[in-house]
Amino acid sequence: MPTTLAGYREKGILRRMATTPIPPSRLLLAQLAVGVLCAVASLVTVVAGVLAFGFEPPGLVVAALATFALGVLAIFAIGMLVAAVAPSTRVATGIGVSLFFLGIAFGGVFTPAETMPEFVLRVSDYTPVGAFMQALRASWGGDWPQPLHLAVPAVYALGCGLLAARLFRWE
Repeated sequence: MPTTLAGYREKGILRRMATTPIPPSRLLLAQLAVGVLCAVASLVTVVAGVLAFGFEPPGLVVAALATFALGVLAIFAIGMLVAAVAPSTRVATGIGVSLFFLGIAFGGVFTPAETMPEFVLRVSDYTPVGAFMQALRASWGGDWPQPLHLAVPAVYALGCGLLAARLFRWE
């Protein structure tokens, strides 16, 4: 999403849309809808895994869905913030890829949380991907996630979302 929106800004598409009867915010909503459809597709994949392949379902489905929603909102908000401040497609790509790899490295995606050094595990508690992974693991195991692991993605979603809205440039 950040690369696409930065590209639209760089090519003047957002500026030209401002002269049409359709507000540019519709473009943002369309990009968000595409992201939401991708997120829903990942949920469908999990359901298919449970039904067709005997994949173990989450122990607390409500907690898993709440965790998923918070995690997706946090990642979308971070993407929108990158799109808001990146002056070009290349910069948006560089920032987005860097944040992605840092997120999965510190989030316990490359290395399971159980094998991470204590310091890295503590740092991951305060990253959106790390908190998301810890909360998802807890809910999958039948436990309610720790409040910290739900609060961190919520704070990222709210903070980055507000900053993105404030800093977003149409030109």
